[in-house]
Amino acid sequence: MHGQYVNQRSLTGGAGDYLRPDGAVHRDVESQIGVGAGLDAPLAVYVHIPFCPSKCGYCDFNSYAMTGDIVEQTVAATVRELESSPFAGRPAKTIFFGGGTPTYLNEEQLIRIFRAVLRTHPPLADCEITSEANPGTVDAEKFG
Repeated sequence: MHGQYVNQRSLTGGAGDYLRPDGAVHRDVESQIGVGAGLDAPLAVYVHIPFCPSKCGYCDFNSYAMTGDIVEQTVAATVRELESSPFAGRPAKTIFFGGGTPTYLNEEQLIRIFRAVLRTHPPLADCEITSEANPGTVDAEKFG
């Protein structure tokens, strides 16, 4: 997360508004969860995909009906953020893809993010992997 991202912001949610390229936010988080102490406890990994086919009137989640370059830029930034995380290497006990509608991404984009998660947070043998989905954005080819 120490690099440059879309609009100079983290894609992880609320704290992203305060993320600085110098890593100040990460140092605070690291001290709270013991990264500096060498803890290797498994993590619950959440990846937020903020895009949907359309924005539902009742939805108050951080999601947007968007297409084009911003979607690809967000996928690339998400992969970079995962790969540069100070938590990389810690195993995952759960992996959850939420949003938005993660299955709104095309197959190649989903695979890139999924592989980045697996590289940075190797799943435990009993790891639960879950994704929010919309029936209109899922088919056998995407998950086959």
